[in-house]
Amino acid sequence: MTVKVQISKSLQEYSHESSEISISASNIGAALQTLPCEYPSLYISVCDETGRVRRHLNLFVNCDLVPIQNANGFDTLLHSGDGKKEF
Repeated sequence: MTVKVQISKSLQEYSHESSEISISASNIGAALQTLPCEYPSLYISVCDETGRVRRHLNLFVNCDLVPIQNANGFDTLLHSGDGKKEF
């Protein structure tokens, strides 16, 4: 399924100046793992060397904050049409 990812202004330089990208993934973890291929600079800006989301960033799914600092956050399901996830 494809979801739309809204990129914050401060990170758009790492997404080819795009404010929105489309990703095919079933959960947050899978979405993050798709970034290195097409958007390696964005991935490095969002995730640290261990693959965890950097502490100063928040992720949202349809305006709901995702608890990424605990292990369950990466399992947060995404649904076709989701479009308010922000890095």
